[in-house]
Amino acid sequence: MAERDRIRWQAESDKWRAHAKIAERQRDQWTREADEMDAVDTQQLLHADSVKSRVNVKMHDQHKLAISEGQAKRDKKFKDKIRAAKPKGYTQAGLAEAVGMQASLLSMCRSGERAMFLSRARRVEELTGWPADKAHWPGGIIEDA
Repeated sequence: MAERDRIRWQAESDKWRAHAKIAERQRDQWTREADEMDAVDTQQLLHADSVKSRVNVKMHDQHKLAISEGQAKRDKKFKDKIRAAKPKGYTQAGLAEAVGMQASLLSMCRSGERAMFLSRARRVEELTGWPADKAHWPGGIIEDA
């Protein structure tokens, strides 16, 4: 039995020596990497803060109109009409606010996804001159509930 225990003990100690060698190699590698990192300028490793993509200041109406004009040219006749409205031009979001609806809903009414309420279409016509009829609203016009 003593021989069997000695062989088992020898196998266990060989296994632990192998683990110790692996750990030592790993430690040496980490030490080399740490030395290399110390050689690199810290500023190169750190990046600048991300710039926020939103503007948190009040923009002038002219600036809003310029941004609006730079958007896609779909629904150009409608957008030209609301921008030329007197006394001031509107963006689609500004017109939606003036009419009393969400800008996303006005956008859906213009794209044909939703129907426009007649009262709102008439308000748009008062503000901009865009006709309040079914031919000018792709989603159609429905009576107010």
